[in-house]
Order: sequence, then C-alpha cells, then structure tokens
Amino acid sequence: MCYCLFHFFEESQGLPLRLTPSSVSRIISLLSPSAGIDKVARIVIFDDDIVEGKYVYELKSLIFSLGDFDVVSICLLDRTSRVVYHNNISKSNNHRFWKFDVPPLGRDSGCILCESIKIVNQFSNQQKYTSYRNRTKIWTKIWGARDIYTDWGEGGLNSEMLPNNFNNKVSIGIKYDGNEHSKEKFYIFRTSSFTSSLIELSRVPMRFDVCLSRAKKIKKMYPQLAIEILATQYLLFFDKLSFDEKFYRLSLMIDIGILFECDSNCSALIGLCFALCEGPISSYLWKKKISKLLKIIKIKTIDFAISLSLIYGFLNENEMFHLVHPPVNEIETHNFLMIGVEKSHYYNVNVFFNCVGLHGAERHLSPFYLCLYNLKDEATGVALHLIVQVMHYVQIILKCLEAFSVNGIMIHHIENDCITSDIADVKIQLATIRKFIDCKTADHMFFEDLHQYYYGMNNCLSKKYRDAFYVKLCNKEKIFSILHRVILTDSCKQKYTLQYPEQPFPTIIPINTTNWNADYYVYMDYFAITCFHDIILNTGYRTDGLCLERNGTFFHGDVLWEIDMDTPDFIAFHFYNKTSNCRIKLSPKSSICAVARVGGECNTFSDFSVLPGAIVAHSIIKLPLSTFKMEA
Repeated sequence: MCYCLFHFFEESQGLPLRLTPSSVSRIISLLSPSAGIDKVARIVIFDDDIVEGKYVYELKSLIFSLGDFDVVSICLLDRTSRVVYHNNISKSNNHRFWKFDVPPLGRDSGCILCESIKIVNQFSNQQKYTSYRNRTKIWTKIWGARDIYTDWGEGGLNSEMLPNNFNNKVSIGIKYDGNEHSKEKFYIFRTSSFTSSLIELSRVPMRFDVCLSRAKKIKKMYPQLAIEILATQYLLFFDKLSFDEKFYRLSLMIDIGILFECDSNCSALIGLCFALCEGPISSYLWKKKISKLLKIIKIKTIDFAISLSLIYGFLNENEMFHLVHPPVNEIETHNFLMIGVEKSHYYNVNVFFNCVGLHGAERHLSPFYLCLYNLKDEATGVALHLIVQVMHYVQIILKCLEAFSVNGIMIHHIENDCITSDIADVKIQLATIRKFIDCKTADHMFFEDLHQYYYGMNNCLSKKYRDAFYVKLCNKEKIFSILHRVILTDSCKQKYTLQYPEQPFPTIIPINTTNWNADYYVYMDYFAITCFHDIILNTGYRTDGLCLERNGTFFHGDVLWEIDMDTPDFIAFHFYNKTSNCRIKLSPKSSICAVARVGGECNTFSDFSVLPGAIVAHSIIKLPLSTFKMEA
C-alpha cells in the first residue's frame, strides 16, 4: 500500500526541513494503527531530482521516529555525487534511474563564481577606461546569479551539437562481459554532455588529467569547447586542484584566449577564472607565460585585455610590466597599453608642469621659475635656501623625465634619445648644485644659464615638453585649424585611400556656431591624434552624407564635428556621420586605451537622437585640459 503524503514545491535554501503541524498530523494519522497500516508497511518517497539528499534524509528521520517502517526513496536524477557500488544497488533502499556526478557551485555564501564576480566588480570600479567598465558589467549579467524559473536560459554557454568529425566516444567505468573487465563506451552528441562526462571523470575516479588532455587535443579546432571544459573543472574543483594543476589549466586558457577575434560569453568566462588568481600563482603565471607571450602576440579583444589586467593587478611592484628600452616592437607597445599598466603617466605630466609651469603667467609664477630668477641676480648673494629649493625642483624634474623615458611610447613627439640627453644634462646640473650647497657658494652665471635652459625663448625644456603634451586652443577658428591639420594629413588620406580605394576622401565639416575668448591647453599626444585618424578611417561605412541644423544654419558633409566646452576639466570632440549599421562596435585599440590612461575617453556608438529617422555613427573623443589633475 502506498500513500502520497505531500508535495514539495519550494526552493531549497539550505535550511532544515520544518513541516507544518498539519502536515505532521496528517503523516501520523496515515501511519497510525487505526489507519490499517501494519509495522512492515512500505513508504515510498519520490522526487524528480536530488541535489544533496538532505530533505529525503530528514523526512526519513521523521518517519522512523513515528514507527518501524520500510522506507524507500526513488528519484529520476541523482546529483548527490555519492559513489554507488554496483553490487549494493539491489540491497539499497535508495533507487535512482540516472546519476549525474557533477557537483554544484554552491550557494551565494560559498559560490566560487559569485566570489569571482565580486572581484571583477571591485576591479571595474577602479577603471578609468569606459569600455572596460561597460564590458565587466556585461560579464556580471552573463554569469551572475539568476532565477532558475524565469531566467535560466539567459547568459552562460549554450549547448551545441558536436561536429560530425568530432571524436564523441567516451569511455567510463568498467563492465564485466563474462570473460574480462572492460571500459563502458558510449557516444555523446552535445557540448554540454561532453563537458559533463569529463567532469564526472574528475568527480568519481578522480581523473583530473582527462579534462586537460582533452582540451589540449581540441584547442585549435574547437577553442570554445576547450575553454568550457577547462573553466568548468577549474571552478567546480577550485579548492581541490593543486598549484601546478591550476597553472596548467590557466596557461592553456591563455593560449586559447589570446587568439579569440571577438568578445563572447566564453571569453568572459576566462576573465572570471583569472580573477581568482590571487597569490603566488599570479606571479608565476606572469613570469613563466604572460610576459613572454605579450612580446609576440597582439591582444585582440577587450575581454582578454581585462583578463590580463586582473592578473597584473595581483603582482608586486617589482614584477610590473615596464618598457625599459623604448622604442619597443609594435606588439609589445600595443599590449602594454591594452592591459592598462601605465597609470602614472599623466600624474607625472602634472607634477612636471606644476613645477615648471605650463604657459604664460603660470610659468612666471611657478616656484621653480621664481627661484631661478632670484638666483641669477648677483644682488641676491649666496641665498643658500634658494639653492636648496632649486635642487629640490631639479630632482622632481629629473624623476619626471626618467618616467617619460621608461614609458617613452607615451610621447612620440620627442625621440627617446632626446629624453636621454635631457636626463644627462639635468644630472650634471644636479651635481653642480650639490657642490654649491656643500661649499655654500653660488655661481650666478650658472643659474642664469639654468634659467635659459628651462625658460629661454628658443627650444627650452619647459616649452619642448609642453608642445609634446598640449595644444593651445585660443578660439574656435584656432581649434578648427589645428584639428583639420591633424585630420587632413597626408598619412590619414593615404590610409583612407588604401582602406577604401573606391571612395573619395570624406568631406569633414565643423558645425560649431559659438565662439570663446579664453585660452585652453588641451592634452593631445600621439595617441589622441591617432584616435582622430581612426575615426575618419571609420567613415567608410557612411551612406549619403549627413545634414544637421545648428542655430538656424544647415551643415552638410560626410563627417560633421563640433566641440563641447561645457565641462571645466575636459574638452569633448563630437563626430557624426550617417550609417546603415545599427550595431557599431569599436574594436579595441592601443590608442584608445592610451587616451583612457590620461583620464580621457574615446568611444563610438550608434545614435538615433541626432537625426530623426536615421542612424548616425556618433564618435566622442574627450581629452583633459591642463586644469585636470589626476590622482597620484
């Protein structure tokens, strides 16, 4: 005789089974002698799937407390990951139709994937690069916790059919065919089933090596499936894998991930695995693998750049990625900027110009200028305190120049040999100043020469580096002429012609109708200019031109652009061109990353608000003004 006692529909939250008094009373009444149940009656507990088996165990305990009954549990799918011995199946009171030995990731308090997402979110909050912040938000949306009833089909990796030429035969377990023991072989037809079967081999026979060997075999033909296998095992058995086992899996993920051409759910999963690389493994991985790879293979996706940035963030200061002897090769330069390792460049620029002054009155009121001006006057006498101050400022300048030399790629306007020569000159000056301090004397002619070196009318040091980093914009016409000189260069036209040989160079029309009288110094280095070039080169997908109205005036051209001066710390250049592509994606470039490193931004997106009924490619280059101060 069998009874259906009650149904369970609530979600498991890891809490003990607490039945209502009415449910307990119902069980007691059904199992009491007055109900005609003898003490050998069989009670069947049926469930469609069991993940931990906790509820079944607690329900059995309740029934046994009410009498000596024969209790049998039956489920369709067993997820408990408990080893079942074949010879004991017939004697057990727990019957399962299918068994799936893949452990769960855990609940919110212990889920390794949730922990990884928390680390990524902390990383994202510290990022200056907008594309990195936006992409990590998508990571969270793809791989974050979701409601299993309404959102289960969203995000993650979709199960796909294995290709016909794929070796989908899997061997697992041992069967006895009457004469000898042999492995049980069966065929799998979907990627998720293939991954699950390999994870079961990790769980039951403890064959962790099988996932790694299979991923190595298929990494070239089926890279996404290889990542699925490696990442699944890495996350499920994170605490069980040894240092070497983690290293080999992460190393293989790097080999595969750096070859991806575009961002995907799979590449985001790689990043979440890398976010768990704290400790010695990050240093070992960088030293043995990543530092060598960055010299020969260019990073192609934002996801992989973020992934390496996460690992880089765990390193000690003496392990940092430095371009000590520029100019370096193009690949290493690109990767250097893509992973965001240069965080101090603009800070050093500000320190330099806070010392020497940037322009006009600011230069003449700078502390270094005033000290030199006073010391070149013989009437000042020895003025030892002024000499000490000059030495202090010269030391600051030397430190900044050395930083510019180490990261010379950030200032293409000045040859690295020239920076090296300037460093040598400053070191000689510093040695002479120290002698004056020791002897408590001063050569006023020396300080007059020093004043000329830093502030003379010709190619003095302060002006040379100002022109390397900043462009003076005194009015609307000046901005237009400078920007046109940047955009309409022969190199830009030549690149455009090579990229789009059947199209003439686009007409680029300014549409600002307002003017201003103040002088602005905007940060515009080599990489900022490259971003302007890239935007013009991206107009190849334009259609029939664009016509916009500003204050009653109509402007027509292939590319229309205007300047936004509304914010006190930035100047924003807006470019518009008509397009038929509603999903515009800006590929990751080192120049865009370099602009982000100095607090700027470069972004391109499809804009439906500029011109009703048309899709407009809207590009923004936002550059800091000299008033912008970056945190140390």
